[in-house]
Amino acid sequence: MRVHRGARASSLVLPLALAVGLGAACVDGGSPAADAGAGVAISVAPLSLPGIVDACYDLTVKSGPGGTGSTVWTRAGVCSQGYGDGGGAITYVGTCDASTGADNSVQLVMTSLTDEAGDAAFVNPCPASAPCTKDAPCSPNEDSPVTFDLTVMR
Repeated sequence: MRVHRGARASSLVLPLALAVGLGAACVDGGSPAADAGAGVAISVAPLSLPGIVDACYDLTVKSGPGGTGSTVWTRAGVCSQGYGDGGGAITYVGTCDASTGADNSVQLVMTSLTDEAGDAAFVNPCPASAPCTKDAPCSPNEDSPVTFDLTVMR
C-alpha cells in the first residue's frame, strides 16, 4: 500500500492553523471589563392569593441606588407563567453596571394580575407611578439576589 505524503501534510495543516489562530487570539487579550459577568438575580415571592394564575411585571435596572443613575436595561412583560410558578412568583437574571462602584437598583412595576375568570381587580403595591425599588451590590462575576415580597389586596 502506497501512502501519499501530501495527504499527511495537508492533514496537519488545519490543526496547526487552528492552534496558531487561537494562540494569536489570546495574545494581549486585555483584562475583562469591570462589569464582566455582573448581574442581579431578581425574584418575586409567590403571592398568597387564591385562584391567581398569572402576574406580570416590568423590570428596570438602574446604575445607581434608589432608582438613580442611567438605565442599564428594561424588560416589560415578565410574567409568572413564563418565568415562575404561574401564581405570581418570578425569577429573572439580568446584568447590572459594576463600573460605577455603587449599588445598582432594581425597579419592579406590577402590570397585571389574572385569576381563573380573567383580569383580577387588585390594589397595586408597585404601580408605574411608584415602582417598588431595591438596591443591590453589583460585583463582577456575581449575581446579587434581589427579592421582592409583595402584599397584594383585592
